[in-house]
Amino acid sequence: MGGRFGSLYYMGFFDSIVSSVQEAVDDVSDPGTSAELQQVFENLGADKVIAGIKEALAVAISEAIEITGKTDGFLANELIKIGMPAQVRPFTDSMRAAGFGGLVDEFELSMNRAAEESAPLARDVFVTTIRNMTVEDAEKIWRGTDKQAATSYLNRNCSEQLTTSFAPKVTEAMSRNQVTKVFCDLVDKVEGIPLVAGILKGVDLESYTVQQALEGLFKVMGEQEARIREDPAGTSSQLLHSVFSRQAFKE
Repeated sequence: MGGRFGSLYYMGFFDSIVSSVQEAVDDVSDPGTSAELQQVFENLGADKVIAGIKEALAVAISEAIEITGKTDGFLANELIKIGMPAQVRPFTDSMRAAGFGGLVDEFELSMNRAAEESAPLARDVFVTTIRNMTVEDAEKIWRGTDKQAATSYLNRNCSEQLTTSFAPKVTEAMSRNQVTKVFCDLVDKVEGIPLVAGILKGVDLESYTVQQALEGLFKVMGEQEARIREDPAGTSSQLLHSVFSRQAFKE
């Protein structure tokens, strides 16, 4: 993993979450904690568990940001590419047939560029959310059968905060990429196509772009987490292999 995001390990980017995970581990002797989790912590050692969770989260989040937060990170990825709003898509062919294909493409390009510029802004919110992780959260993330458990946890617990934090930044990126201008140009051009202009005018452009940017980020993060869980040895990290390997839980 290269670039400025690949250097996050060495910058200690996720050091700020260690204390919260340590507190969760310190609570493992509480009578309410499952005996199985206590045994696993005892077998592996609390320090290794803390470091493993830290590194797994660092890998998934850093790689997701690196993948999405660059030119064509959204646009060239069909899984997360931001297209026309759902309510307008049935009319896309009509708009292209009427000669407005260039404007449609320009509009989609502008939204994807705004999402790409905004993606790296998610990291601080993720760190804040991870700080509030409980031992029960850690157990679900670590031991659950869901290969995207950590991503799901972050999605549940920080989507609202991410939306709030993203909105002004996405608005700035949209302005730089002239999303609203292109959108207005498109609305003006399709006035003659029945229903289309009215539907377009009803689109909350900022909310749509923010939502699509976040959904794309979480999709890529989920893919990265699943990859780590399926093949922890493939990360070249002995730590991840030890903590996430099923064999480690049985030793």
